[in-house]
Amino acid sequence: MTAQAPSNRPEALLTSLAILKVNWDEQRQSYIDNFVPFVADVLRGDTRTELGLLDIQQGVQDTFGILIPQGALNTVVARAARRGLLDRRDRLIVPRPDKLVAFDVSRQRKELLRQHAALIDKLRTFAEDRFDRRYTEEEAEAALQAYVGEWNLAILQAMVGEGGLPMPVSARETEFVVASFIARLLERDPDGFAYLESVVKGSMLAGALYLPDLGRAQKRFDGVVMYFDTPFLLHALGYTGLEGERAARELMELAYELGATLACFDGSVAETEGVLIGAAGALRSRSRYSPQVGGVAEYFMGQGVQPSDVEVLIDRLPKNLKALRVSVHGKPGHVSGLTVDEVKLEEALQNAVHYQNRNALLHDLDALTSVYRLRQGSNQRRLEECRAIFVTTNESLVRASRSFFHTEGTHSAPMAILHHDLATLAWLKKPLAAPDLPTRQIIADCYAAMSPDDPLWNRYLDAVEHLKDSDRVSADEYAILKFSPDARRVLMEQTLGEASVVSETTVQQVLHDAKSAIQAPLLALVHETQKTAAAQVAEAEQARSQTAAEIAEKLEDAKRDRDQAVQEKLAAVKESAKVKAELNRIFEVRREKARRGAARWARVLSVSLIGLPLYLLVIAAAVCYIARSLGWRGLPDKVLAWGAIAFVAFFLIELADYVLGLHLNVRQLVRRVELRIAHSLEARFMKRSGL
Repeated sequence: MTAQAPSNRPEALLTSLAILKVNWDEQRQSYIDNFVPFVADVLRGDTRTELGLLDIQQGVQDTFGILIPQGALNTVVARAARRGLLDRRDRLIVPRPDKLVAFDVSRQRKELLRQHAALIDKLRTFAEDRFDRRYTEEEAEAALQAYVGEWNLAILQAMVGEGGLPMPVSARETEFVVASFIARLLERDPDGFAYLESVVKGSMLAGALYLPDLGRAQKRFDGVVMYFDTPFLLHALGYTGLEGERAARELMELAYELGATLACFDGSVAETEGVLIGAAGALRSRSRYSPQVGGVAEYFMGQGVQPSDVEVLIDRLPKNLKALRVSVHGKPGHVSGLTVDEVKLEEALQNAVHYQNRNALLHDLDALTSVYRLRQGSNQRRLEECRAIFVTTNESLVRASRSFFHTEGTHSAPMAILHHDLATLAWLKKPLAAPDLPTRQIIADCYAAMSPDDPLWNRYLDAVEHLKDSDRVSADEYAILKFSPDARRVLMEQTLGEASVVSETTVQQVLHDAKSAIQAPLLALVHETQKTAAAQVAEAEQARSQTAAEIAEKLEDAKRDRDQAVQEKLAAVKESAKVKAELNRIFEVRREKARRGAARWARVLSVSLIGLPLYLLVIAAAVCYIARSLGWRGLPDKVLAWGAIAFVAFFLIELADYVLGLHLNVRQLVRRVELRIAHSLEARFMKRSGL
């Protein structure tokens, strides 16, 4: 096989998932065809003439980061053989290079890798700018892969009794940062969100690999009754927020189109009524109510719902459920031979979920045992043929149920499924019926991840109560800390979801930032109102003083003409300044030339007229004196006398200059004469040059 660098890094997997989505958009045939390009690309880049199934499996994993199970891979290879891309000889696979030429995904991968790199850079920049968290490229990619992994159908492997694949897990802090980043993409970066959506949909398509029969991925839910739990019904009824309502209703609509019967147990209806009654009580006595993040009462308070409105919702509950196509069923009666150890199951649920309310525990226990009895002992491994299943939002409940019934020797499809996984499976069966379902799930889960969980929220409320008891917050500030959505947002930003960092200082910071966030819209409204009022006053003033406006226009024209004249004059002055500067330059050049010439002539004249004769006279006197000393009598006495006088004068001048500092020496004298001559000559040269 040709040398290929292993590509098990997150970016290889994520870009491959995006390629899966692109393949699906282009072909819209079967899930098997989605994976044929991956196998073909591996065969095309391999130099061997014969390969085994394990070779192809390893090649796909190394190149694209996707591990295709042997059973699914055998189906994909069979489809590739049917399309003439390879031949099968016993257990060996023989590539057909002439047919594989067309399967080159390198250009597609290059473009998607570019988009992936841009998204990772945006995530790292966002984390540093918003939360002062500096992620390496590898850490950012791992965080994004963990988030995308939530939509992968690897959990279906556990649903058919094979044991789940390890999924990437993010710390609470990282999960919050990524969720906040995705919310920012949704609001301000549609291109980045579109790439993320492609990766998520590709992850959902990749889940088809773990179905027992890849060719049966589109099998419907005919004959399956789906019993929804209370929290899911609250989402679908619109009692927890718009995003949760949209995602829940789209899932129910898709399940209905796939042939499922939508239902709930009468115990779930009773629980829903109890939640609404509790919400009405909380609305009547808010001061004694401790809000729960994502709760019904909290949402109603934010929407301004009154207790009387909640009472109407309670009366209309059966009608509202019917509008969702949800039928209400009672618990099936106990049947001999279809019993489970309920005491043991109750213990398993309590240990996994940690119920605070025993009624909730008993409701979930009844729901699971009811589903078991409704299946009448059938041992169908496939969800599509299991007759009944409990759909819940509680992941711990699903895990505990799966573990318990597997231990009890029940090898059918699990009694409960997480709504998240059901949405993924339903979309996988009929993507075109609900193209926006993945987007709805992304948005709903994104905002859920940005909300405080129970440990963080309870510790925060304890700190708030302590400040209230010690009279360090007012009643209004107490209400802001407990009920303001801005307080929850600031709490998450301050703690990044970590309950251990909550302190009274944290609460004070939350209060300060929440107040600022609450006041910001009011200040903006005041500013906008003042701005609008000022504009209206100005408009009225303009209407009353049209003549003044005309006069102002004429004055403006006059000012414009004056400014133009000033500009023209300034331009003329600048031009004159340029001419003057050029003349000054020429003057300086000529002046420098004259100065140098005068200095040369002055030096020659001063030396010739003063210095040279004086020095010659001194030298002559010295020569005469030496000659007379040697006995030569031919020199006149006058010459000797003047020479002696000159020598004495020269000596006295030099002595006086040395002792008294009078600057009378010959050199100074010559220099002074030289300067005078130079000044005189310079003036003559300048006059002669016309300067």
